Amino acid sequence: MIKYYTFFLLLISSLSFAQTAFRYDQNIAVTQNDEDLSIPFAGGINAAQIQTMDVDGDGIEELVIWDINARQTSVFKISGNSYIYLPEMSYFFPSDVNGFLVLADYDGDGKKDLFTSSPFGIRAYRNVSLAGAGFPTWELAQNFLRLDNNSNLQANNLDIPLIMDVDGDGDLDIATFNFASGDFLEFYKNTSVERKGVPDIDGFAFPEARWGGFEFCDCGSFSFGVTCAGFPMGRVLENENKNIEHAGGHSILYADFDGDGTFDLLMGQDECDVLYFLPNKGTNAVPVFDEFSNTLPSVGDLPEFPIFHASQIFQNQLIISTNSSSIAGPFKADYGLNIFSIPLSGGLKEPFLQDQMLDFGENSRPFFKGNKNNGSLIVSSNSLIGGRVVGRAISINTSLDSWEILDDDYLNLSELDLTDLQFIEYVNTQNQTMRWLAGTDTVNFSLQKKLLFSRDINFQDLEEISVPGITPRPLDHFEFFTYHNLDYLLMSRQTGELVLFSISNSGSPQLTLLERDFLGFGDSPAARNLSVHVIPNQTPSLYAIDQRGLLFFVEDFMNSEERKNVGVLIEEEKLDTRLGRNTWLSHVPDPFSSQYDLILGNTAGGIQYLKAAEIEELPSGDRFLANIYPNPTTGPIKIIANQNVEARLINSLGQILMDNITIEANREVELEAGILAPGVYILNFRLENGQSLSRRVIIRP
Repeated sequence: MIKYYTFFLLLISSLSFAQTAFRYDQNIAVTQNDEDLSIPFAGGINAAQIQTMDVDGDGIEELVIWDINARQTSVFKISGNSYIYLPEMSYFFPSDVNGFLVLADYDGDGKKDLFTSSPFGIRAYRNVSLAGAGFPTWELAQNFLRLDNNSNLQANNLDIPLIMDVDGDGDLDIATFNFASGDFLEFYKNTSVERKGVPDIDGFAFPEARWGGFEFCDCGSFSFGVTCAGFPMGRVLENENKNIEHAGGHSILYADFDGDGTFDLLMGQDECDVLYFLPNKGTNAVPVFDEFSNTLPSVGDLPEFPIFHASQIFQNQLIISTNSSSIAGPFKADYGLNIFSIPLSGGLKEPFLQDQMLDFGENSRPFFKGNKNNGSLIVSSNSLIGGRVVGRAISINTSLDSWEILDDDYLNLSELDLTDLQFIEYVNTQNQTMRWLAGTDTVNFSLQKKLLFSRDINFQDLEEISVPGITPRPLDHFEFFTYHNLDYLLMSRQTGELVLFSISNSGSPQLTLLERDFLGFGDSPAARNLSVHVIPNQTPSLYAIDQRGLLFFVEDFMNSEERKNVGVLIEEEKLDTRLGRNTWLSHVPDPFSSQYDLILGNTAGGIQYLKAAEIEELPSGDRFLANIYPNPTTGPIKIIANQNVEARLINSLGQILMDNITIEANREVELEAGILAPGVYILNFRLENGQSLSRRVIIRP
C-alpha cells in the first residue's frame, strides 16, 4: 500500500564563493603508534641547517631551520624539552633565502643578522626589528660582500660558510671553501674595526689560502702540509682557480670539542656520509690541522648515514642533519629520519624533531575523501623501505579534532617498486568510482612515469593507460574531474605546463589530448613544478601552485582563466603564500557549508593544514544541519547531519519511496538513486525532539 504524506518544504541555500584566504591550523590532535605527536603539522624536514635567534622579541631565542632541499624556513619556539611550531614566522624572513642561512650579529647591536647565498657570493640582511616586536624586520645591508679592493667575496651556494669573529677583534670574519677548486679553506679577515673602529661587513682582506694547512682529497682522505697533488702549500698556483676540481658543498662547525680552549673543526662534504673532526693545534685565528678522525671527544663515533652532513651545537647537544639538495633515491637516504641529536657529554643518538611531526620522507602527496567531521586521508610519499627508496601510501582516519594513522603501507603499494606515487579516486559521470595510481618506474636505467588504472578496490589488476602526445615526467601530477556530464584529466607538469585531456570510459579508459598550455600555464623556467587541485562542483574551480610557492585560485576554470592570489592571514593581514619547492594539495569539505580547508604535502614529506578564514555564518546553538550531495545528481545521494535522525524519501506526489532511513550524527549515509526517475524529491528528516524538516533533492536524467 502506498502511503501519502503532507509536508512542509524548507529550502536552505548553500553559499558558494572563492576561497582565497586561509589560516594555519594546528589544533588537530594526531596519534601515531598510540602516541600523540606534539608538532604534527610542522611540514617535515629533509635537510636542516639549524640556527637560533630571538624571532618574536621576547628575549628568548627560537630554533630557526632552513631546509635547502625543500627550500623552506621553519621556526620553532622552545618550551622546555618540547617545541611549538610557528608557521607564520617564516613569512617574516627574506623571501630570497637560498643555499645557506647563517644568523650572526655583525654590527654589535645584540640582534642577529642574516647571511645567505647570492649569485655573486654572500648577501647580508640587517636585523632592524624594534625592541619587543612580535616578528623580525630586515633591510638589505649588502647585496654581496666585497673585499677591500671592491671585488666580490665568492662562496659556493652549496657550502655553509663559517661566519664568526674568529680573530677576536669584534667583527665577523668568514671562512669558506675555495669557490673554484673547492677542497681547501680560505679565510677572509674582516677589516672594518681596523679601518673605522666599528664592526661592519663593508670590507674583507684578500683571502688566506689553505687556512689551517690542509686539503680535503676524498671521503676519508686529507692531505696536511702539502696539496692532494703533492705540491707545497702557501700560495695558489697559476691557473689553479681555472680548473674546477670539486664544486660541491661543504659544512663547517668551528667550536672547542676537546676542552683545550681552542676551536676545532667539524666538517662535512657532499659526497660523504659522515662528519670529519680535525683537532686544532694552533690558535683560533691561525689554526693548525694535521690529523682527522670520525670520532669526537666525549661524543664517540660520529654517525654514518646518507648523505652530506651538517652539524650545529644546540642546548649542549650536537645536532647532525643531512644537508643534501638531491633526491633520496640515488643515495638510499631516509629523509623521514635523518636529523639526530647526541649529548656533547656522550650518550645515545636520538631523533630530533622529525619523530614529533608527520614526516613521511620525501614528496608527500595528500588525497582526502569524506568531510571534515569524518574522512580518510591517504598520503603517498617516497620512503626508505628494505634498503631502497620506494613510494608508499599511508592511511589516516580523520575527524573534526583528531587524526589517527592506521596503516603505514596502505594496500602494500610499496611492493609496486614505484617512486613519486600518487593515489587517486574519483566518481565519473557514470557514477563509478574510478581508481588510479601514478608513479615512476626505472626501466633500463631510465625513469618512466606511468599512469595506472584499476577496477579493483585493492589495486590488484593494474592496467597502464597511455598518455597521448606527451611523455610524463617523474614530478608530473594528475587530477581528474567531471564537467557537463563528461570526464576530464588535468596533467600539471614539472615544466610548468598544464595539459587538458578528455576521458572515454567505454571499456578501458582512453585519453584524448584537448589542449596544451591550458589556462595559460605553459613551459616556464621560473614556474617549474606546477601542481593543481580541482574543487568539484557544477562549475569546478582549481588551485594552482609552482616552485615559487605562490598559490592561485581559478574559479570556474572551464570558462575563465582569471587567477586570484591565495593568501594566509597573519596578524589579520592577508599575505601571499610562501611555500616550498614542491607542493601538492587536497581539500577537506565542511559537511554543512560550501567551505573547505586545504591539506598541503611537500618536498619535505610533511603535512600542513590550512583552515578556511572566510567564515560562513552557520546557525548557532543546537539547530539541525544537514547536507545532501551531490544535488542535483544522476547517481547515489549522500547525506550527513549533525544530529541522530531518521529520514524518508518522498516523491512529488507525496508517496513515501524509502522509509526509516537511520542517519547517525556526522556519519555519511549513501542512498542508491538509480531506480528513481528524473524529477524533484523530498527528503524528510524526523528529529529526536519530534520536529520534522525537509530538503529538496533533484534527480537528473
